Amino acid sequence: ATGNSVYKLYSENDRAHNFKTAEEVKPQWEALTEYSERFDFTVENPKAVCHAFKIDLTNPALCIFPYPGVTGSKLKQGSVKAKNFACDMDIVINTVPFAQKIKALSPKKPAGIVYAYGQKKSEPVDGYCAFYVYKNDKSYFCKIEQNQTPFSNDGDRSLVLVHGGFWQIIKDGQHINFKDIKDSRTAVGISKDNKHLYILIVEGERKSQSQGLSYGECALIFDGFGAFNAIQFDGGSSTTLYVKGKNALSYPKNPSLPGFLGFSTGKFDK
Repeated sequence: ATGNSVYKLYSENDRAHNFKTAEEVKPQWEALTEYSERFDFTVENPKAVCHAFKIDLTNPALCIFPYPGVTGSKLKQGSVKAKNFACDMDIVINTVPFAQKIKALSPKKPAGIVYAYGQKKSEPVDGYCAFYVYKNDKSYFCKIEQNQTPFSNDGDRSLVLVHGGFWQIIKDGQHINFKDIKDSRTAVGISKDNKHLYILIVEGERKSQSQGLSYGECALIFDGFGAFNAIQFDGGSSTTLYVKGKNALSYPKNPSLPGFLGFSTGKFDK
């Protein structure tokens, strides 16, 4: 609860919105927090279970938290379990892809830029894109760079975090073409006026229930939301979504990953 409002936490039974194709998706947002709205839906062809969020970047209640954060964080640097990071957050998604030399035995290291509050946690990767978040006294401002290199904050104190992704799928309203491969997806889009951030999570771990979507199909959905630019973070088995501290996917998911973004109220103690 916030003030006199009580916000609804969705369940499987609440997913009533169904569309034949990704192109037909029209959002019907419902309040989740004072700065965010939620929309759960399915696509028939290809079969896909999807979760979407609309974040008001101008709302003073909004605080965006990165993992890894800064020195002194309660969470150890490296990989962290999604549930551990999500315990005090309204919404948590995974971000940067990673490299791992020996599965399950070696640490997961970000494959791309991770930067938070003046500290660079990992190096940029040429050819991959990046998601930038700035903050002034009144609101957040986001942008997407199609290539992570060269990276420099240029002493800009308003730049609070940068997380690398895979590729930009919409650039200034134009779709970028990729192969038609269906999978789980974690993606975000930004409105043209930079007042709203859109999150799209597509399930794809249980193919009989949800095959996932291609990058192009995600771009079509972002069109319906009103996104002018959009980026794909690490998808597949890394795709993660926690809402109000709980896994919001239809299958168990608590991966240990080197990069997350959390959305919540309150101040971040640097």
